[in-house]
Amino acid sequence: MGTWEWHLLDQEMLWSLPQEKLFGLTPGSFDGRPETFFQLVHEGDRDFLDAAIATAAQPQQQFAAEFRVILPDQSIRWLNQRGQVLRDSQGQVIRMVGVTFDITAQHTVQALLMKQMGRDRLIAKLSQDINRTEKVDQALPEVFGVVREHLGLDRLILIDLRENAGKVIAEAQIPAIESILDWKMRHPWSVKAAYLDKFKLGHPVSISNVHQQPLSESELGFLTFFDVSADLSLPLLEGDQLWALLSAQSRQPRDWLPEEIRLLETVGMLVSTAIQRDRLHDYLTRANRELKRFAYLDGLTQVANRRRFEHFLNQEWRRLMREQSSMAVIMVDIDHFKAYNDLYGHQAGDDCLRRVAGILRSAIQRPADIVARYGGEEFVLVLPNTGIKGAETIAERIRVLLRQSQIPHKGSPVGKLLTVSLGIAAMYPHPLKAPDDLVKIADQALYQAKKNGRDRIVVFPFQKPSPIPPGSVPS
Repeated sequence: MGTWEWHLLDQEMLWSLPQEKLFGLTPGSFDGRPETFFQLVHEGDRDFLDAAIATAAQPQQQFAAEFRVILPDQSIRWLNQRGQVLRDSQGQVIRMVGVTFDITAQHTVQALLMKQMGRDRLIAKLSQDINRTEKVDQALPEVFGVVREHLGLDRLILIDLRENAGKVIAEAQIPAIESILDWKMRHPWSVKAAYLDKFKLGHPVSISNVHQQPLSESELGFLTFFDVSADLSLPLLEGDQLWALLSAQSRQPRDWLPEEIRLLETVGMLVSTAIQRDRLHDYLTRANRELKRFAYLDGLTQVANRRRFEHFLNQEWRRLMREQSSMAVIMVDIDHFKAYNDLYGHQAGDDCLRRVAGILRSAIQRPADIVARYGGEEFVLVLPNTGIKGAETIAERIRVLLRQSQIPHKGSPVGKLLTVSLGIAAMYPHPLKAPDDLVKIADQALYQAKKNGRDRIVVFPFQKPSPIPPGSVPS
């Protein structure tokens, strides 16, 4: 995220270093001139940006705009700017301040989704059989088998040309001939310039008799070994890129009929579109997984953030209420962290937070436990199916690991090394209580630990389970 200010009276702009980076500039290179800012914006978006600025100048309006910038490597980055408009006592706009976000990923995902929706509408009827499976490659053997039998082919294959040599990734053939599946090959028609030009234009190449073609001895030997006398190859394009060939083959010379070509073109379109759909689905799955991971992670320490903590706490509270099992919470506060920041600087303070977060992660050994940053220098551990003694064991492990890390803290009245204070509480989830009740008493224990001199563990008295009224446990 970048930050910026625009002083309109003297037409000077102030940009943070992250702001310069978002625009593809080297740190400190922005000259502060609005003209430079507009030159960095994609020319197709400048009028829109002008309109957004004009709108912001109107009474009771704020500034918001989305636009593209062209980076030094000629790639496009989408940016979102939002800002406040500051006025003098006469209502004249004198300054704008705001932030800038990189929204390129969102635009990419939106474009891919729109493209996928168009493909789905186009091939809805044709792709009925393939869509019954999660992955198109699972359906290809059966689909190819049906097409091969219908056309009386000896072999039908799909050659992936994304690898330099080409690779057969799907095949249906009669039992009397050798399988070519998984072979890496230089298909004769794909490497000859005359055929390649046709493929790139979307035109099929039909060969009635390979023995009448000007092939090398090695090429002809390859085709003879696999009993190929006639070949009909159709290009599969992704945009303007040739990525595969759908190849129908016969052991005997054969004149390919127009209706056979049309049918295979339909099959090729079906296969190509379905495979592109699977690629998009895989990409979106990874993108959504990554977005969800970022939504639940603290950016600095890479442990769970407050949002993830609250979601997990409530989820486990309901589960443990059903199981009538206990839950423990450990609140952790770095002792005299402000003094650490003042003495060593904020960069060192950030490094310290990351190291402490790593120590806390090392202290828990079960996948069901989580560490979260609660706020500032405060962390929290949620330990399902754990009582006071189990939580105390983990708290002691934290202190041991921290002591072994030997992080200096000369500004601490407690000692020369970094220390933490820990508050522990545990209870059995109950319909008449809330997860926040557990957090509050753990926080009270943490407060007592700091009040008693810090660098210690304080345990809140264990909350014994109360009988749960019938029918009050959530499902």
